[in-house]
Amino acid sequence: MGSLVHRPSPRDEIVDASLVVPDFILNEQRSWDVPKLMEAFDDVSVEHILKLPIPYTLANHSYVWVKNAKGKFTIKSAYQSSQEEKWVGPENALWKRIWGTKMSERLKMLV
Repeated sequence: MGSLVHRPSPRDEIVDASLVVPDFILNEQRSWDVPKLMEAFDDVSVEHILKLPIPYTLANHSYVWVKNAKGKFTIKSAYQSSQEEKWVGPENALWKRIWGTKMSERLKMLV
């Protein structure tokens, strides 16, 4: 079974990072701006994006950290993300105990 989430891949390394979803929507037609999508993303990503329905009202956008269940960026989640390949096996239990202790986040990072 494949992943239900597709992370869009930029066509080039030089994609304007300030672009958000509403920038790719033609408001009057309530449709995707396909040429703009094709310019920014690879073909597979555009195919996935075009399958997404456009919301009736565009809400304010916000940033979320997908590596944390609450969408919040933390030092712990950033470290875990950078070490994902290493987070398997018996060592994982040790790290869970370290991260679960009640001490300063800075002190945990020193460990």
